[in-house]
Amino acid sequence: MSAGCYGTRSAPATRVSALKQGGHGREIVLKQGPLGVHIGPRSWVRFALRDGRRTPWFEAGSLRVSDLMIVTTDGQPHPLAGAPVVGGLAWEDLASIEVNDLDLGKSVLGVCAGSGVVAVAATTELLLIGALEAITGGHANSDLGITRGAFDMVVGEALKRPEDAAEVNPEMLDASVDEVAKTRPLFSGRAQRRDLTIFTFAAEGGFDAMPTLPSDLSGGALGAVGGVAVGLRLVNIFELGLGVRSSLVAPATDAEPARIISTPFFRMGLHLDLDAARRVAVAVGADLGGLPGEGHARFLYGVRVRLTDRVQLGLYPWNPVGISRYTEAGQQVSSSSRLNLLELSWLL
Repeated sequence: MSAGCYGTRSAPATRVSALKQGGHGREIVLKQGPLGVHIGPRSWVRFALRDGRRTPWFEAGSLRVSDLMIVTTDGQPHPLAGAPVVGGLAWEDLASIEVNDLDLGKSVLGVCAGSGVVAVAATTELLLIGALEAITGGHANSDLGITRGAFDMVVGEALKRPEDAAEVNPEMLDASVDEVAKTRPLFSGRAQRRDLTIFTFAAEGGFDAMPTLPSDLSGGALGAVGGVAVGLRLVNIFELGLGVRSSLVAPATDAEPARIISTPFFRMGLHLDLDAARRVAVAVGADLGGLPGEGHARFLYGVRVRLTDRVQLGLYPWNPVGISRYTEAGQQVSSSSRLNLLELSWLL
């Protein structure tokens, strides 16, 4: 079952051996189905017992585990579930685990649909305000609440989770002091932080495939391109960054030396994982930057592959770049190019 941008998946108890280890530095992926079942610190989980009954929902980042049991006393209940009254649950009593987390496909569709709803609401509100101002001579309320209402509705639906079916709380194993002392948090503090914020440092290199720069704009054609950038990845989706990209400009004549032009930029984008283990992702966004009197806009898209927990490789083929500059005569000159870049990122 699913609602909003969230989806619920399950895995049999035979697949949950990774949960017993505890202290995980990143998300857990249970091998089940083509993509697996993803469990992060902010995922909601509940357990089905062998007799068919299910526990309330718990936030995975608040659970403690050992080889014998799960301690749920400090677990935060699902927003639609009752307060938990359990202490600990033996692994041997489990039949399966259910995980409620972001569903990538629904998230992408939800962002597109939600943006359309808000845009239509904002346009409607502007038209109504304009009509009312014309009728009232400029004394109409400038905020009718339509846009705010649409935004609240979209966000509320996106964060909506499936309702918790009425269940009888199963009899749980009492969490004795000795057993609790042997447990450890399911996720480490590093995993908790990285589930919300990842710091990135990237170095890129490549070439401009088809520059169309006039001589009065750059004095020659672009060749090799390289750059560095630092950024933030929020909740494993949204990206913000700052960087500088340098381009080798070939001389217009044999008498002129080659030049290097460095352009600072600001990046906004989305990082969309394609599998539960976050090994492959699609990146889409924009780089906006420039120099005095000159503006650059790059439409960024590409594929990223996570080589290790900290190292990521990105390929950005044929990314279009628009350049606009005012010449000394005050004339605006526009041009375009196509960047092909290979990016190596360090994730902290």
